Amino acid sequence: MKNLAKLSKKLTAAAASAVMALTSTASIQPVTSAAAADNNYYEALAMSLYMYDANACGSGITDGPLTWRGDCHTYDAEASVGDLGGSEKSIVDPDGDGKVDVSGGFHDAGDHIKFNLTIGFGINSLALSDYLNPDVYEKAGCKDHLIYELKWGADYLMKTTFLDSSGNVAAVAHVVANGGEDHAIWLSPEVQTYKRPIYWLTAGKNNSAVCCEMAAGLAGTAYVLKDTEPGYAEKCIKYAKALLAFGQKNVGNEGGGLADFYGTEAQYQDEEAMAQAWLWLCKAGDKPTRVPKNKDYGNSQYDGWVYCWNKVWQGYSALMYKATGEQAFADELKVELESQGDLKVGTYNADGWGASRYNCAKQMDAIALANGDKDADYAKAAKYQMDHILGDNSLGYSFLLGYGDKWPVHIHHRAANPGSDANGASSNPSAKYTAYGLLVGGDDKSGYQDQTDKYQYTEGALDYNGCFAIACAGIANLYGGDPTAMPALAKKADEINADFKFGSSSSVVTTETTTTVTTTSADNEKTTTTTTTTSPQPVYTITMTAAYVVQEVISYPSKSIYTVGESLDLSGISVKVRSQTYWQEVEGGNRSGILYGEPFIIDNITLDPQVVTIGGDNGAIWKGDMANELKPGSYTVMYDGTYTDDWHRNIQFTNFRHSIAVKEAAVTTTTTTTTPTTTTTTYLDGSDFEMSLDRQKISVGDKAVLTFTKGANLIQFGNLSYDDDVISLTKKTDSTYEIVGLKEGSARIVFVAPTGQSKAVSLTVGTGIVFGDANCDDLVDLSDVVLIMQSLANPNKYGLNGTDKSHITESGLANANVNLQDGVTGEDALYIQKYLLKLITELPIPVIG
Repeated sequence: MKNLAKLSKKLTAAAASAVMALTSTASIQPVTSAAAADNNYYEALAMSLYMYDANACGSGITDGPLTWRGDCHTYDAEASVGDLGGSEKSIVDPDGDGKVDVSGGFHDAGDHIKFNLTIGFGINSLALSDYLNPDVYEKAGCKDHLIYELKWGADYLMKTTFLDSSGNVAAVAHVVANGGEDHAIWLSPEVQTYKRPIYWLTAGKNNSAVCCEMAAGLAGTAYVLKDTEPGYAEKCIKYAKALLAFGQKNVGNEGGGLADFYGTEAQYQDEEAMAQAWLWLCKAGDKPTRVPKNKDYGNSQYDGWVYCWNKVWQGYSALMYKATGEQAFADELKVELESQGDLKVGTYNADGWGASRYNCAKQMDAIALANGDKDADYAKAAKYQMDHILGDNSLGYSFLLGYGDKWPVHIHHRAANPGSDANGASSNPSAKYTAYGLLVGGDDKSGYQDQTDKYQYTEGALDYNGCFAIACAGIANLYGGDPTAMPALAKKADEINADFKFGSSSSVVTTETTTTVTTTSADNEKTTTTTTTTSPQPVYTITMTAAYVVQEVISYPSKSIYTVGESLDLSGISVKVRSQTYWQEVEGGNRSGILYGEPFIIDNITLDPQVVTIGGDNGAIWKGDMANELKPGSYTVMYDGTYTDDWHRNIQFTNFRHSIAVKEAAVTTTTTTTTPTTTTTTYLDGSDFEMSLDRQKISVGDKAVLTFTKGANLIQFGNLSYDDDVISLTKKTDSTYEIVGLKEGSARIVFVAPTGQSKAVSLTVGTGIVFGDANCDDLVDLSDVVLIMQSLANPNKYGLNGTDKSHITESGLANANVNLQDGVTGEDALYIQKYLLKLITELPIPVIG
């Protein structure tokens, strides 16, 4: 157990006197850093998660991740409700037997008290480490372990929060066990039987900091699990919102169960802001309004203290800087870090009780300021600090137990170091088990003492490892490591159950057969003995970064009809998305596969016109931001790419297609009558008919087809006019006319209906041969090659008289004949490709021979 530097550690009188009488003294020596060496930061990050397994409480621990831990304090499942009364008791204890289930959760430190404050801080920090460093846990091969620990903590926070029928908080069992009684007992948790009372928070006796810290931890967990387990995430959000509201409505600083250990201050606004930020990221709340300036987050509600269990302002700034990119948050982190001694290469900045966790908190600030640049001074400074913690110091100790070759062994942890006699910690024994991944307080400016009852150096806690996770994830994100090292170590470490599966993979069973042949010399007889051994081999899985794929477009942009000159409006898109996470076994098996998350909906997506393309007739392509240059006609908006949503997920669109039509500008006519006078605005496409050409550009001698739709019978009553006296219109059907005889230049065809509505279409008529331009769009590109091959492979559809509106024309065939031979062949398409690749410099290809 440990406190802020401003708070003193207190033991019961009996425990204190026993320690004083039997302490074995170790010398204090100053610790300086040795030259930094490369460390495996993936291994350190993955290892640190085992600390939470070392401090797990309740059922389901036996045969879990650690071989030396087992179910403990299972009698918390029938804890006494105690002095809780009134309406709260009827909700907490509906059957009236005076008992309530508060089993599970995590022990706080080397002791066995359960504080919702530090459990909330612990999982809040784990979630923050993942958010600030996307994909780093996947790269380190331990994302499934991270999720396991987050859910273990979140399950307990929700279990100990009791809601009424309206979903509001009625009571919170925020501390389980009396600290003084617990500290007087030095036994492993598996054999403890002492009474463990509950300390309650209610509307009339509340602690707002505790409630808001719990809310932050639950909302952070929801963010990490929002895609893979959306139902669980939604439950976490429900409880987080209820706890936040409870803390805000019933403001208090109740210290029952916390005093002498985690005495909170009256101000709770930092935990409140942290919870609000997570809920905003989860789209379950508004964006927080607090923006800091020079160590002031509003109303002087900050005293400059480093990120820790009782002050999370700097974590809030780091999160908001990542989420918004607003410079004010980065400026604040820099100001605060400088006021706390700053970080530099060559100097280890750590002091106070549990110094290593404070150093890790400062690393968080530095890594945020480095902003992804591993060559930045702040990145190098943070790396230097982490290397010191991992063993690059004059003692050679790694203060992350189990990492490297040497670490402290006189550990203040009752489960790992239960002692050799009744005196427990005072006998100062070497630990019975290595608590892999436990960060101990380590050295400070005064040095280091490897002594069990010097808990400021040799104890670890949930908040220590929470800070370490943030720092190590950031360093690992910048400098990497080997993801196979921790699985390999787990196979060799007696304390770790390497066969335990955090995810869904299972062990591969291997069979070894040994055959022994014995020969008897007398009669030359042979005896054969075959031994078959079957054993499970551990499977270690590396989970890759999750991909998000659009499964279905639920709604397309509402705007699909444009007037000439308008820009694209691609808002209002809604899609159904599913995550796809690839995994690969790296040892003990050779399988791989994909883990699919539950589908979820993203509403109101707006695509940037600059990232899409627009397809027109004959394979013509425009960039999306050129929509205002389109002529009347039908087009297709196309997008194959990624869209980054508000949660920084890259959503993959594949074959997104949206049809649009571009119309002529509106015509306004004014009709005057005696009574009344009205003004009628009529659009060219009207409401009664539409008219279109099969193409907007042809060559001299080609034919174009004019088609009437939506009220085509009006043709017999209307008038067609045109501005080229050579043009001729041949009626093909009741609704189509064939236009021939156009000269080079432009032709404008106007139809006026009896109602006065009009429609105009225009043609551009080219002349001459443009070699390579098979689709007659005045460009030579790959679409010409495609049309040539289509016309050869499927002449009925794309040939000279093909049924498709983009079929090749006579002018197109003339342009396509680039080898000047009779007829168009695949060889012409090949020459055009060579021309586009600049393998040949001109078209047509001269005839040789």
